[in-house]
Amino acid sequence: MSRPPATPSDAAQLNAPVQRETRLSLEKAGPTPTAGTAGARSGASATREITIRLSVFDQRHYRRLIEAREETIRRVVRKLKPALQLQSSVDAGCGVGFFAATLAQCGLSVRGFDARNENVAEARKRFPNIRFDVGDAEDREIRRFGKFDLTLCCGLLYHLENPLMAIRNLRAITGKCLLLESMCLPEERMEMLLREEPLQEDQSVLRGAEKLLTGAYRPVVLAELQDTRTRPWGYAAREIVKHLTARNYEWFALTPGGGLVPASCEGEKYDANLVAIPAERVQELAHLLAR
Repeated sequence: MSRPPATPSDAAQLNAPVQRETRLSLEKAGPTPTAGTAGARSGASATREITIRLSVFDQRHYRRLIEAREETIRRVVRKLKPALQLQSSVDAGCGVGFFAATLAQCGLSVRGFDARNENVAEARKRFPNIRFDVGDAEDREIRRFGKFDLTLCCGLLYHLENPLMAIRNLRAITGKCLLLESMCLPEERMEMLLREEPLQEDQSVLRGAEKLLTGAYRPVVLAELQDTRTRPWGYAAREIVKHLTARNYEWFALTPGGGLVPASCEGEKYDANLVAIPAERVQELAHLLAR
């Protein structure tokens, strides 16, 4: 069946923040009533209503991507399950639980984990029969979950600050098979592109760096602020400035002698390499100022 053409409302839905809730009615078949029961019918049912938070992953463009991945997961697991005698599985970076539910539909016992508390809470609400835990794929602590016949990791790797560490950790919890989604480019040669992402509700490198930016001893950041580099990825360099400024960072420009001078970061466009210093560390680096 062909999909309907996109409409203006689709575009609005794509860009609008998702802060809605919806209610679902879950109906469970009950025992057949005995003769004489009021309103006699062939079967009874009990209905439970739950409220779910519509996340960014419920938007139309995400749902289409999720459905395509689900189809691939079903097709692959259908072949691997009998071949490798798969029984247990884990969904790494499970989000709100879509792929964990797909694995359960394939007949596997499932566990899911995600680094975001809000995602785990929502996944538990949507799929109460699946166990979800808080866990960061880049943290060795996920090894405490044990080993699973099948480890699934979709839509996560290319957002991480340390993807190689995540791969090592995922390998450690894998008993038989690791299904790992990376990013494919239509090129014959191998390439890697390291980009700095803006803070968004879906995955982003800046969100992943929050622990560093809000820790007890925060790092100095050398930021490449060039709109020509960020524009192809759909955001402006000023978003990096806003993100660090909101976290009490102060901005400086490098002098030819290797010193630092205060820099104005109130513009709309950027083409410079600037240094962002946590406000509490400016005095620590005072020997570099105005040199």
